[in-house]
Amino acid sequence: MAKLAEAERLESPRIDKQKEGEIIAQIPDRTTRYIAPEAGRPTGRFVSLAQALEQFNAIRSKSVRFAEDRQADLYRIAVEHARLGTVNGAEMLLIIAGHARRHADQIREIQTALGK
Repeated sequence: MAKLAEAERLESPRIDKQKEGEIIAQIPDRTTRYIAPEAGRPTGRFVSLAQALEQFNAIRSKSVRFAEDRQADLYRIAVEHARLGTVNGAEMLLIIAGHARRHADQIREIQTALGK
């Protein structure tokens, strides 16, 4: 969220519905595997599932609040994404949501593989 909160403000909105559709389809799609950058890899910082869930919900609340507070500006802010290049605020929120969905699908795959 820090990246979005400090994002560059564009003079005019940059709306690309095709790119949004691609983000919605591609980000949660687990048929292509990606190696997370070092900064995004798990470090074992959470000692319990409850602690991890609490942190996830806190960050999610910040994302929702940001979307509500800045909804008029979402297409007027630009941030850099490591894989997709420059994205606007709306696209970045779609990436954040798709990323969470991708991990939820990953957890379900692991549960299935473990027979749970």
